[in-house]
Amino acid sequence: MTEEQVEMLQAMETRLTISQRGHYATCSFFLTIHYWVGIPLIIITTVVTALSSSETSSTLDVFIQFPWIATVLGVFSTIFASLQV
Repeated sequence: MTEEQVEMLQAMETRLTISQRGHYATCSFFLTIHYWVGIPLIIITTVVTALSSSETSSTLDVFIQFPWIATVLGVFSTIFASLQV
């Protein structure tokens, strides 16, 4: 190999190492975001499903007094689901 080819390969290796570190840092960031969005999404979706499918009188009283609770939780679950993708 010529000296020019060796220099080119070393420069390429340096750029690839920098790129690899950047990808790893980005992966760590999005993994954290994934957990911060995914866990509340599961909790809110479970609560909305439980509230909408239960037929006990105490749940119906909550809906009569505060009808916006299920709507707000449904909107939050939709927003979290869109951020999860």
